[in-house]
Amino acid sequence: MKKRRILSWFLCMVMICSLVSVDVIPAMAEKSEEQQEMTQQEIREAWDSDVEIKGEDVPCQTVEWGEEETKISSRAALSSEDKSHQMVLVLDVSGSMSGMAMTELKKACNNFVDDILSEDPAAGIAIVTYASSVNVNTFSGKYFTSNRGSLRSVINSLSASGGTAMEAGLAKADEILQESGYADEKYIIQMADGEPNSGKTYTGAGARYPGKGYANAVYNTFCGITNDYFIYALGFFHNLSESGKEFPARFMNDIQNQAYYEVTDADELSFSFEEIAQNISSDQLILNKSTLTLEEGETDTLTVSFADSYTSDDRTVTWGSSDPSVATVNSSGVVSAVREGTCTITAEAGGFKADCPVTVTAESVKLKTIKRIVVYENQNGQEKNESDYVLSSEAVVTYNGEEYRANSSGFISFPLPESGEIAVSRPGYVTRYFSYEQLNDIDTVYLQKKSDNPVINAIWVDGTDALVDDYEISLTKDSATSISVDVDWGASSRGDIALVQEAEKVNLDGNSLSMVLKNRFDVSKDVYVLATDARGHSVKQKIRFAVTNIEALDGAGLSFGSKINLTLPNDWIWVGGMDVSLDLAAIKAIPLEVSIDSGKVIWTVGIDVKKYTKTVKKTTNTSTSNSLTTINRERKNAFDLIKGTVKDFKKNGEDISKSVNDIKNIKDRYKTAMNFKKSKYVIDMDFTVLGYGEGYIDTEGTYQWIDGGVILNPSGKVSWDGQYAIGPVPMYWEAAISAEITAKMNLKYEESAKNFIPEGELGLTVKANAGTGVGINSVATAGGGATIRLSPSATFYYDKNNYYKLEAGISAYIKVKLGILEWKLDSPEATATLDNSAKSARSAFNFMEDMYDETRYSVQNLIYLAGTQFGNMNTVSRYSLGGESYASIQQNIHPNSYEETDPQIVSLKGDTKLAVWVDCMTTDINNITLYYSYYDGTVWTDPAVVSDDNMADFSPAVCVNNGKAYIVWQNMETAFDAGDATLDAAKMAANTGISVAEFTPGTNQFVITKLTEPNQVLDMQPTIQSDGNTVVVAWVRNTENTWYGNGTANSIITRTLNGSEWSDEVTRLDNLSSITSLAVDCTNGQSRVAYTMDMDGKITTINDAELYIDGQKMTEDEVVDSAVTFTNHMLYWLKGTTLMCMGADNQSEITQVLSEDVSICGEYQIVEEGDKKAILYTVPEDAGSEIYGVFWDADSESWGVPMALTDIGSKISLFGAVWMDDHLAILCNSVDVNNPEEDTITENTYGDANLLLLDYQKKTSMDVVDCRYNSADIVVDSALPIYITVANNGMQATDGVRVQIRDTSGNIVKDIKFNQRISAGENTELEIKYRVKAEDIGKEFAVFCEPLGIKDYEDGQTGTIQFTHEELNLNAMSWGFADDKNALIYGYAENLGYSDLENITVDLYKDSMDGEPVDSVTIDFVRSMDSSAVKFRVLFEEGALYYLRVATKLSNGKELDDSDYVYLHENQTVSDRTAERIVVSNKKSSYSVGDNLDMSAITVLVEYNDGTVADVTKEATYDISGVQMNVVGTYNIGVSYENFKEVVTVRVAQKSSVSSGTTGSLTTNKGTTGTTGGVVSDKVPEGYVINTVTGTATVTRAVDQKAASITIPSRIQVGNKVYPVTEIAAKAFKNNKTLKKIVIPSTVTKIGKAAFQNCKKLKKITIKTKKLKPKTVGTKAFKGIHARAIFKLPKKQRKLYKKVLLKKGATQKMKFK
Repeated sequence: MKKRRILSWFLCMVMICSLVSVDVIPAMAEKSEEQQEMTQQEIREAWDSDVEIKGEDVPCQTVEWGEEETKISSRAALSSEDKSHQMVLVLDVSGSMSGMAMTELKKACNNFVDDILSEDPAAGIAIVTYASSVNVNTFSGKYFTSNRGSLRSVINSLSASGGTAMEAGLAKADEILQESGYADEKYIIQMADGEPNSGKTYTGAGARYPGKGYANAVYNTFCGITNDYFIYALGFFHNLSESGKEFPARFMNDIQNQAYYEVTDADELSFSFEEIAQNISSDQLILNKSTLTLEEGETDTLTVSFADSYTSDDRTVTWGSSDPSVATVNSSGVVSAVREGTCTITAEAGGFKADCPVTVTAESVKLKTIKRIVVYENQNGQEKNESDYVLSSEAVVTYNGEEYRANSSGFISFPLPESGEIAVSRPGYVTRYFSYEQLNDIDTVYLQKKSDNPVINAIWVDGTDALVDDYEISLTKDSATSISVDVDWGASSRGDIALVQEAEKVNLDGNSLSMVLKNRFDVSKDVYVLATDARGHSVKQKIRFAVTNIEALDGAGLSFGSKINLTLPNDWIWVGGMDVSLDLAAIKAIPLEVSIDSGKVIWTVGIDVKKYTKTVKKTTNTSTSNSLTTINRERKNAFDLIKGTVKDFKKNGEDISKSVNDIKNIKDRYKTAMNFKKSKYVIDMDFTVLGYGEGYIDTEGTYQWIDGGVILNPSGKVSWDGQYAIGPVPMYWEAAISAEITAKMNLKYEESAKNFIPEGELGLTVKANAGTGVGINSVATAGGGATIRLSPSATFYYDKNNYYKLEAGISAYIKVKLGILEWKLDSPEATATLDNSAKSARSAFNFMEDMYDETRYSVQNLIYLAGTQFGNMNTVSRYSLGGESYASIQQNIHPNSYEETDPQIVSLKGDTKLAVWVDCMTTDINNITLYYSYYDGTVWTDPAVVSDDNMADFSPAVCVNNGKAYIVWQNMETAFDAGDATLDAAKMAANTGISVAEFTPGTNQFVITKLTEPNQVLDMQPTIQSDGNTVVVAWVRNTENTWYGNGTANSIITRTLNGSEWSDEVTRLDNLSSITSLAVDCTNGQSRVAYTMDMDGKITTINDAELYIDGQKMTEDEVVDSAVTFTNHMLYWLKGTTLMCMGADNQSEITQVLSEDVSICGEYQIVEEGDKKAILYTVPEDAGSEIYGVFWDADSESWGVPMALTDIGSKISLFGAVWMDDHLAILCNSVDVNNPEEDTITENTYGDANLLLLDYQKKTSMDVVDCRYNSADIVVDSALPIYITVANNGMQATDGVRVQIRDTSGNIVKDIKFNQRISAGENTELEIKYRVKAEDIGKEFAVFCEPLGIKDYEDGQTGTIQFTHEELNLNAMSWGFADDKNALIYGYAENLGYSDLENITVDLYKDSMDGEPVDSVTIDFVRSMDSSAVKFRVLFEEGALYYLRVATKLSNGKELDDSDYVYLHENQTVSDRTAERIVVSNKKSSYSVGDNLDMSAITVLVEYNDGTVADVTKEATYDISGVQMNVVGTYNIGVSYENFKEVVTVRVAQKSSVSSGTTGSLTTNKGTTGTTGGVVSDKVPEGYVINTVTGTATVTRAVDQKAASITIPSRIQVGNKVYPVTEIAAKAFKNNKTLKKIVIPSTVTKIGKAAFQNCKKLKKITIKTKKLKPKTVGTKAFKGIHARAIFKLPKKQRKLYKKVLLKKGATQKMKFK
């Protein structure tokens, strides 16, 4: 009995990351030597040996298959989490597979394809077959396809013959996967019915199978690729005995790494393939949970079970986490949550993998019976007034006598109390006590260090602990606020508790207080709790007030007024009767956010900052990361971005490209928090509204508005189109608004209405190019064009009603041809104005009656054709007028041709083609005739006439039947005299007929048949079609000889060619209204006619034209139907400007062909040959028009997106196209356009017509269309988001795109793949993260891209990008009293760009910035990342408003500027503030021997606790007793003011000097430190170097390498000389293992390279100096220090220093205070 052995089989593979970093890509692209070697020793020897492998390469044939139109069944595709799949079927089709075996193989493979694609419609399947040779099947140039019909075509065509070259088949599968593999999982499924017996052999050292050379070669190949793919083997031993299949079974089992299937009966084959497909689509490792959500500190367990189809013996599970900092997993599957974030836990076994997404949240989840809190401890005592909270792992909760201890993350879980008191303690810290009611609302507890002095544990403000959390408060809140304070009194007894601010003090009643805070305090500034014990010892802690709203502004909104509708006059062409709406009232509910910054009130409009900050990950696990602080900081960031963009827009004038780019960057950053409001401004648009406002609260609590602005930004491309008609001929116009339309207005605040009101004008000009593109041109043809200019504007007023206005202008030149007659309109621009006070306007045009009056037509003037001649068809000269992305001009067939050539082109047998067109070679109207040219596969014949009867021909149509071409046209039945005064449209109509010609290739002869005899009636609009055997002609007959067909005298006539005879006329339909378009189809000898017909008998209206088929009405709506045509028995037509289609019978469903945003407003054609399909159509551009195309993608069975095929700059109105191999031949009528950008169109706009033969053979290329980034985001050594727009400018969809950034030497600095499908013609924006290096700044880089999944492509257009940033800021603007009468206004001009700035002007304005400045200074030079202080002295006036503006102009003409303001008010008095320190600056510190000391160069400022300053230069005292200006040396000048002292240094030197130095060592925490302190010694202390020329000291190292805290002194004294410490040497503290804290004094000007590198415990760095520059801080100075390090920086330098430190090794995770 035969054995049936079917192994359960699974195919869920290890995911290969689809987006690969630069470092990984080379490793993926090329295997290492170790990977290429076999794992078995003998195979390694075989590969490494020089033993000859016998046998020649097996020949390989590539078989190309066309894609059939077989649609994939409607099933859901794999979700984004699922893996993509590619598989190669490697099939044995040797001679032994003939008969029933081959039949069953086809059946099994077809079922396999169905099963796979049913589960994953996007799976790519390739087919490789082998016998004596190997065959590779391709589909539209690709190895892989998801098209069932195409795969079945290949499978069903298989036949058996020859030997079994199995090695060649397996090698070929590897080759195509290497070349075209893109999927996460790649499979090889190989089937054979026996062992190999042809192809390569191997019998050398290490051969696995003695005497089996062919099998050895296969095995060697398998070993070389086994690590790259999942490989399955199937032995189909239908003709082998039990003994005969012993070796083949063993061999086949050896060449799989997943599963082996063996069958002997043919009927079992399908079952095996079915099981394979099922296993591919199923999971082999099954986790007990699909997702996990844990809180920090929680754990959960994952377990793995194995599917029934899992066949591997390896059941050892290996666990892993994608981010152990978020969650870890141990060897037993226990998952532990570490910190807030997301990651993936992975289980692996037997080469398979299962994933479980994990989300960790820090928020407490309250359980019914368990309470969980997190405890933080303040590592600093409160005396230091600087908190340092960390998670407390030693905290304990005590409740009901039980202790519950914290885990390593500071979490404590315990039974939820229902009564009593709970204690939270930790040794060395004050114990906190809570009632059970309090604990319900508490999730976090903060512990303070014990002290003999008072300790403030909490400051409760309305339920919020404002000691550690922000309390949101109104700046002008009138209601009482409740405050209670928890104090531990230490070693003393209870004393007093008070609220203090400067000189203000309010005592609490015991521990609590309720009061209206604004009556005594300014909560926009710091308010403190002061606790003083009985001994007089005190501690002061700040209350964390966050001012986030102002009650005076509550409910404020932004309003744009109301809606207005304007109706255009009915007799305006193109736009008559059209409603033009200005509706900005719909723009409402825009986010408005307010915050307080340095006492100023700032507003952001359009960004919901709270919503945005919810998406920002926390960067610290300490409790000081507060949400309200984050929100206020982000509000300020948004305010700065919007204000800068609004101001730039105003400066840039008409060039708004930078402003548009800035808006895009704002959208990129805040897209999750912005509202896009739909409104109507002539056309429907999505409006982005961005604005800002700023002001202040005066001493009366009233909000004072200062300034504001708003930008309205309609987004994206908007197509605006319409139609008009000339008789039965629909004409179209279109306006494409492709640029961003942006308007900037001022904002005003209306207090009574609490409304922000825009003030200014929103203007927009829409220029619509009216193309006289024709739905069908069989009746009349129209040349020329028109321009419609609509300029709506809305003027918004602060104090009166808004004003809306619409200005319209139309200029037109139109030439309409009826046969040999024509009518012309040439009108200059006519204008009209409408507004909301007068909603009517005078008429612009009134010519419709003239156009439809056929008596006004005259004989065409052909004088322009005098001397015209054809070009040489046999000398094709290929040149391009639009670049490589567009069609090239093969030949100008007829320069200065007839204006309306109406070209047609069709394919005959093989590569032969036939082109037909209307032309004229003389000035005689009777010579307007039909010409042709025949292409024999090599060259085109010279143009020749079809029918030389000296009577005019028009309106040709062509079809192909059995290799012959049939041409039908409208011919004149008599010759006319151009001078005949009686010649008119009616006379011409009575002498028309329909003729047909049969063209036979080879003989190049025409057989002409007249289908109508002279009958004194008008026959027109001929059309023709064939089904391959039968030819049918249809046309319209009008018995009243009315060209435009008004009335009901129209009928549709047909004649049919069966064999060699034409049938008699058949009147298919009669008594019809005006027929606006006509088409005929033929299937199995039966014909049907489709047409569009006017319904109301008024040819001046077109919206009532409906579609009919054989008299049956198919549509009924108010949208015009026109331009019917049949292609491959599918009916296409235009509904408005939308292309529609329906199938081969009248019951077929009507469908829309292209997407909603594709408007076809002129000539179009469906070009189809096999699986190659394209839709070509014309698009108006300025006064001309170009050809656009949309290409069909057979793999996805969908249309691409439109792309321009021509860029000639002419007017292309009529064309014909045909496929020639993989490119398009286009025959078109092109009219030269003069001055295309002029606003008006006249007859002079158009020049000569040309008959052009174009060739579009565009290979797929990916072009870089745009590269942009937000320059403000550049931080050296940090990832910068770059947005790159790429365009697929080919005729095929791609599987993705590869993007490379290269430097000027061609080196690749970034290489990344995007595996996302990009349709033909599609543009898509990609985001790339690039780590900008210091050396990249200012350099230009090239951006390259190439398509994925396309074998044959050409290089596309590259882009360029340059990393630079220019930014000038005015920072830290403030004011203070200089004396009792004068105020000092000051700030810092900060250069935050990457290049130095010169000639910076600083202007001071009073009240507003509209007039001239009251004072001005110029800063000569500010280096990159540096700043310069500015100050102005003014007379103090209560309520005065002053502005500072800094500005400079770059070499490229670009201006940088920034401004700020201050409000002077009396409550900021000298008596209310306390001096904190003095700041001494010296503009002149270097002298030569003999110079006089310049004391005027010294300035002394005193800084107060409220942030203000005063100039006390005159009040300070100076000690210059030690300065000797005649002796070389460095001298100190002592400066004193009140109790403060400082030293400035001057250096006296000869003109040339030699440096010398003395070395010493650094003293750690020895000697005194402080403002005037230093180290005193008789010799140079250890750790220093003294420079005797400069008179300065440098720190070189720490003497005590075990010291945890080091304070570097500001100066050292050696003997009687004082040396300021100005430098920290390179590597001074590098690799210090104990250093935790460092204080850098105010005298240091330089920190050397790697000074603190790898000081891994260094967490606190206090930098007092204000003298550091980017170039004086060495590279890697702070690299490798503690990951959560805290930098305490001078307030005014914080922003600058942060940028500098991030370049020198600090990271974004560190804090900068």
